[in-house]
Amino acid sequence: MKTKIKEVQNYFADKLARGLYKVKEISPNSADVIVDKKYKFCLWISSGELFFEVWNNGNFMVIPFTLAQKKSGYKMAAKYLKEWEDTELKERELKTLKALQEKYPET
Repeated sequence: MKTKIKEVQNYFADKLARGLYKVKEISPNSADVIVDKKYKFCLWISSGELFFEVWNNGNFMVIPFTLAQKKSGYKMAAKYLKEWEDTELKERELKTLKALQEKYPET
C-alpha cells in the first residue's frame, strides 16, 4: 500500500512541477488547478520557489516535491500568474479608457 501511495504522490508531484494542469483560479498567493480534468489542488506560490507546495489540499495525501520540482513548479505557476496579471491589467486599462471616453465624448 505504501508503495502505491508513493507512486501516486510522485505522479501528481511530476504533473504539478511541470505545469501539466489547467488553472481554474490564480492570485499572487495561490493557484487553484485541476490535473487530468478531475483532481483539484491549491498551489502556494506567494513565498517563492523554496516554499512552493500543495496548500490546503483537502486530500488525505501530502505531495512531496524535490527541490528541482519546487523550482520548476514555481516557475510554471509564476508564468501563469504573469499571464493573468497582464490580462487583468489590460482589462483595467480598457475599463479606464471606456470610462474616460464616456466622460469626455468627442464632439
